[in-house]
Amino acid sequence: MPSSLPVYNLTLIEGADYALSLTLSENNIPIDITDYTFESAIKENYGDGALALATFTVIKPNPATGEVILSLDDAITQDLFATDDPTRARAHVGYWDVFFTPSGGTRQYLLGGRVTYIQTITPRVAV
Repeated sequence: MPSSLPVYNLTLIEGADYALSLTLSENNIPIDITDYTFESAIKENYGDGALALATFTVIKPNPATGEVILSLDDAITQDLFATDDPTRARAHVGYWDVFFTPSGGTRQYLLGGRVTYIQTITPRVAV
């Protein structure tokens, strides 16, 4: 990823819910994102051929103030870098990013970075 792009690295815990709240603004003035669409995914490697391991659920709880939340539930993080190989490292690294498109506008990169994924010991119990 070129160094001039905004970077935000994530740490995800296996089997735990995750949410990232962002507020879009320009010159400290919130941007109304009511008509914006957002796309965000995690991949193990870069490139168009790399399959997305997960896509974030995107909600806009208060679009008039530019607030957007990207989330993954525990079932998604449970199997993100799933392996039955006990010799595999406990922490894994992947990559993520998020794009937005204003209504009738151009798709734009917002943010992205590395994903550190920590495997856990306690098994997830389905409720």
